[in-house]
Amino acid sequence: MKCEGCGNEHANRVRTYFDENKQMREVCDKCGLVSNTATPDVYFRSEYFDGNLGDEKHPYGRWITSKTHKADIMREQGVREAGDRIRGARMEYRR
Repeated sequence: MKCEGCGNEHANRVRTYFDENKQMREVCDKCGLVSNTATPDVYFRSEYFDGNLGDEKHPYGRWITSKTHKADIMREQGVREAGDRIRGARMEYRR
């Protein structure tokens, strides 16, 4: 793949986006437009109290403040969302 941003022909990662003319573009990691941080894959709309994410320190649940915060708590507890559109049921990781 040849980067449309800088001409790099050996990109490690690429990102596809639409420019101001609604044309699809692909840019590489050397352009600096590809983020090094991944967005956590959890559902989050706004701050809320989640009674399902309780642990020893927080037996009644946790106040969730961001998508990253929720992903961190779920990673600590070894659970993930099952993708239930209604209640976002949790599942334990199987290793």
